[in-house]
Amino acid sequence: MNRDRDHVECSNAMLEKPPDWDSLPEGILHRIFHFSSTHDRLCILNRVCHRWRKIARKSVPRLDFGRWCHNYLTVMAVKRMRASFDGIENLCFLDLSYIQRIEHGAVAELASSGIKPSWFSAACAEDFNDSDLHKLRPACTNLCGIYLSFCENLSSEGIIRLLECSRGGVQYLDLQGCERISDRLLTAVHALCPRLRVINLYVCPDITDDGVRALCGGARLCTEMEGDCERNKRSVDTAERDTNRMPSAEANGVKDGRWTSSLQSVNLSLCTRISDAAVDSIARACVRLHTLTVSGCDLITDKGVISLTRLATIVSLDLSWCTKISDAAIAVLAQRCTQLAHLRLFGCVQLTDAAVRDLAEGCRRLKSLKMSGCSLLSDQACIDLAANARRLKILYLSYCPRITDVGVSALCAPRCNGLGMGVPCPTQARDGTPVPCNTQPTGMPGTRKTDENRLVSDTPPSFAQFNPQLRLMELEVFGCPLLSAECLRSTAIPGLRSDVTLFDDHTVQS
Repeated sequence: MNRDRDHVECSNAMLEKPPDWDSLPEGILHRIFHFSSTHDRLCILNRVCHRWRKIARKSVPRLDFGRWCHNYLTVMAVKRMRASFDGIENLCFLDLSYIQRIEHGAVAELASSGIKPSWFSAACAEDFNDSDLHKLRPACTNLCGIYLSFCENLSSEGIIRLLECSRGGVQYLDLQGCERISDRLLTAVHALCPRLRVINLYVCPDITDDGVRALCGGARLCTEMEGDCERNKRSVDTAERDTNRMPSAEANGVKDGRWTSSLQSVNLSLCTRISDAAVDSIARACVRLHTLTVSGCDLITDKGVISLTRLATIVSLDLSWCTKISDAAIAVLAQRCTQLAHLRLFGCVQLTDAAVRDLAEGCRRLKSLKMSGCSLLSDQACIDLAANARRLKILYLSYCPRITDVGVSALCAPRCNGLGMGVPCPTQARDGTPVPCNTQPTGMPGTRKTDENRLVSDTPPSFAQFNPQLRLMELEVFGCPLLSAECLRSTAIPGLRSDVTLFDDHTVQS
């Protein structure tokens, strides 16, 4: 009887009228609207009813004028869109990227609409200049992120005016490809952006060591020291030696005798006037830095790399094409920067197998190592990585002509698990003496037999006991003429890229 009663009640409930859209809570509609595009929210959902119009305005995260205006921003287009987005709340992103032409008055019309975005982008907007940036200032009072990459018409003065109205809230600043900016901008960034975390200065050729020093706070410190010297009629060198005359830490933001900065990521790639002095300023001030890119700065030497060892939190480092770096600097880096996980050393032609050995033994958290173009590397580098770099997932060894099948096979050979199975080991000990090998089975170069209760290996027993097999997910070996197709076919690496023809009708391509 109870089962029949439940069946009747269920049938009656199915015959009732299903709930309509008006009965849905505002939170449910807000979640549903997030699955639609911004254009649909402004032009379609916005016109259904007053309730939907209110919810749609609250759920618009991005205004992409580059897509809507077909790369041509006109006053009429802004007015048409303003009728839809007027009164929008919680706007996250104002996007003017890739706009090729801007009609006179369009930016002023946009700024007068009352929007207050948190992020602004004008990346690759060829016609965007200092005048447009000045007109947009009323809408940029709440900015925390600015993307102005490859805006060739922008200068330091225009960007400084924009930063002045941001109320010190900017945390992300992308200025890559802005070739007209200078050290004066970096001095202003230090004063106007105290919360800055990420700055991208890729291909800014006029940036020098003085600008980077000013970005890190050194310009203000030097100015106060010079004023102190003038008042006391002493030289700057004398004031630097007299620590009692230095500005107080509380007044100038110096912690433990050095400047502290909120910067966490700095990109100075292809800033060709950057040298060891700039790197040293970053290492002294940016104590929270975890990502540094200085690729193509060929003035950086071992001295600059060694100064980076002050950064205990560094996780990602790019030293590509810094051709003056040697094995000595990498040895110190591997010893002190133990948290390093991603390292790019493209084109560092002085590095040898000794640098790879130090990285494999010192940086146990290393996940990505890219050393394409390091022509002095040989199979010994691969054997050292196989023996020690247990977390390595990505390895680039393109254009290393000394790499052969022996090295690539070592990367894929079975590893020891502490049960006396034999481990891949270097053919030389750390002191340079040769290590005798009993036998080397076919297909497992760099391995040797062991006794039942003894591990004959240069790898520490505690590490070899718990070290699993190296599982590379990505291997790039272009330009290695000594590699064979048979060896590459047997690697079973998912992301293998090479110019060697593996099969008759198939070539692994990048």
